[in-house]
Amino acid sequence: MDKYRLSVIATLFAIIVLGILSIRLIIELAVPVFLVYTAYVLIAVFFLLIPLSAKGNRIGFIANIILAIMVMIVNTSIRDHMAVLLSPEYTNASLVLLIGAYVLQPLLIVTSFLALRAKRH
Repeated sequence: MDKYRLSVIATLFAIIVLGILSIRLIIELAVPVFLVYTAYVLIAVFFLLIPLSAKGNRIGFIANIILAIMVMIVNTSIRDHMAVLLSPEYTNASLVLLIGAYVLQPLLIVTSFLALRAKRH
């Protein structure tokens, strides 16, 4: 396994771990149940992308990029997420949201793109 695929897998694993931690914070913030179930589904999708990325499947890398872009757009467009980010009383939640949406997702985009480029050459 090359270093690019390994970095994609490590990033996906970090997203999953942070997602599991964020579910607890989501429940504490008393958000609608629909968002909790959405978080579970999203974590499952990221988990299912690990084997595709480990095999070096092109579709898996493209799915990683599309999903990461969607997560960043949705997290930016939800008004409550921005309120949590800018509020000093939700320090843990804002830190998890910041790392999950604006650090790990761009990292997933970059590592998936590099793995796609390495697979092409």
